Order: sequence, then structure tokens, then C-alpha cells
Amino acid sequence: MEKNNLQLSITRDSAIWMLLLPQSFILVISMIWILISPKDNIIKFLSFNPILFVYGVGIAIVLAFSGYGFYRFAKKFKEKNKMFENLVFFFEEALSPIIKLLKPADILLVSMVSGFCEEVFFRGLLAVKIGIIPSSLAFGLLHVPTGKEGKVWIYAIWATASGAFLAWLFLYYGNLWITIVAHVVNNIIGMMLLQRIKT
Repeated sequence: MEKNNLQLSITRDSAIWMLLLPQSFILVISMIWILISPKDNIIKFLSFNPILFVYGVGIAIVLAFSGYGFYRFAKKFKEKNKMFENLVFFFEEALSPIIKLLKPADILLVSMVSGFCEEVFFRGLLAVKIGIIPSSLAFGLLHVPTGKEGKVWIYAIWATASGAFLAWLFLYYGNLWITIVAHVVNNIIGMMLLQRIKT
């Protein structure tokens, strides 16, 4: 009964706001940071390079389907492991019903906004200032959801590892577009897969 009440109380509009509000906050923090410290302006990391766009799409496909594969693995072993059971609950009972409310244009909007805002802050500003590990841990903490048995730390660990990989890519290429494209496309694929999960 609790599941139905949760689903009934969330509308498409509230789902969009729930997904975009934290991103707006991250963008405001990034803008204030750049205003206070103009030498940290990320514009220097935004030169156009079509090859990096292609790399970003390829990386996103690998990340998204690896994440989906991990979900399928956790689903297979959820009876034997509470951590996996909690992860599957989060995907199937909490996240998927919200994502199913979104239309394709909503998925595109949410993916673009979150990919851009998170990459600007966590990679373009934070990774440059404090390094890959601390910025990735902060990124992972932003992605700690709550499941049936409390916090879904395994999802946060996945986000931390993904964040570290994206930070390494950014620092290696010196260009944010590779990570922005990877993040946006990963989110699009991930949300499309979440809409297909049977709950």
C-alpha cells in the first residue's frame, strides 16, 4: 500500500522538479565559485573537439550497459545478499516508477541539465582543485539513495568509481565535453532502461 501512495503522490511535473532542483543548486554554486575565483573559469575546458564527442558517446554506452548489467547481476543474487536486495528495491520500487512518469523530452532535458551541471562542478571545478579521489567521493555522496534497508551504499560506490573514471578522462584530455557527453548519454540510456524495468 505504501508503494501505491508514493507513486500516486508524484506527478510528472514534481518528478521533473525533484530531478532538476539539485542540479540548479549545483549550477548556482559553480557560478558563485567562478564569480569569486575567475581564474577557475571552466570556459578554457570547453573547446569544441568532435572526436571527444564520439569518445563520450562510446564511453556512455559502456557505462550505461555496465550499470544495467550490474543491476541484472544484483537482481539474480538479491535473495542471497541484502545489499543487492536493497539496490534492486531502489531501482524497481523507487527510481523506475519516477522515471516512468517522464516523456522522452523530459529525459533529454533532465539528462542534459544534470550531465552539464555535475560535470562543470565535480570535474571542471572540484577535480581541478582537490583531485580525482576527493571530488569522486563527493560525487558518490551526492548519489547515495535510500532503499528498503536504508542507504544504498553500493550505488554510491558505483557512482564514485564512475566519477573517478570521468575525472581521469577530463584531466587526461583537458576538455569537459568528453565527460559532459558521456554523462548526458549515460543518463539518457540509463533512464530509458529504467522505464523498461517491470515493477
